[in-house]
Amino acid sequence: MALHILFRKLPWRTSILMIPMLLAASAAQAQVIVLQSTVGQIKAGSTLAKSTQVSIPEGGSMTVVLASGATRTINGPFAGKVSSLSSGGSSNAALFNAVKNYIKTGGSSQKRVGALRSLAPGAKPRSIRGLAPKFSWTSVPVSASGDYCVQKDALLKLERQRAGKPMKVTLVNLQSTRRVQLTFGSTDAEVNWPAELTIRNASYAILTKGRAMKQIRLRLIAPLPEAGQTLQVLHGQRCNSQFGAYLRGFAVSKE
Repeated sequence: MALHILFRKLPWRTSILMIPMLLAASAAQAQVIVLQSTVGQIKAGSTLAKSTQVSIPEGGSMTVVLASGATRTINGPFAGKVSSLSSGGSSNAALFNAVKNYIKTGGSSQKRVGALRSLAPGAKPRSIRGLAPKFSWTSVPVSASGDYCVQKDALLKLERQRAGKPMKVTLVNLQSTRRVQLTFGSTDAEVNWPAELTIRNASYAILTKGRAMKQIRLRLIAPLPEAGQTLQVLHGQRCNSQFGAYLRGFAVSKE
């Protein structure tokens, strides 16, 4: 429906309030965000308007986030406008803007400053390995907080950043209050989720001596999405830590 027809059918106050949302959606539809590129003229972290002409030679590639939040890799040879990459797809302005914000701030809203800035145009190359957990459907960091998406019926693991001194962790189901203590040995970077605690859509506390309590809520995902829809699932389920980790993976893989 044309915008002028839509506005005629709505109260004028409602029409005015809708203008910013419609403009934001329109802007998202007009763009893609570049996550990876082997083409010198196309920089990772940049946003391309729909009228931008893209040329990818044979052997080259570009991975982008579409207006819908889906990711897509375009392999060369390819020549055409950005608009041809996502024609007909719906837009998700909230997800699209979340990706832009992560690239701009490096995920600083989650205390991961700089983690994504290696994607931003003009950023100096730097290693970001070890700054944060890698993306996984089957591992939950003991440093995690918030919602965490995991594969249903998979063997889950709790992980720490690296092996080191022995460390005890207590995992508590906040609904049943049942708790189980786990021990990371000096050579262990991960341990199995305890069989005594059934994995379900529930909230858990992670208690480690000398550290602040962490609280997570597991969200069981089945079936797992295809790679191109991963960001959409993570954003929709509010699994923000993994959302950032998935994006950081694109920066890591180009080093």
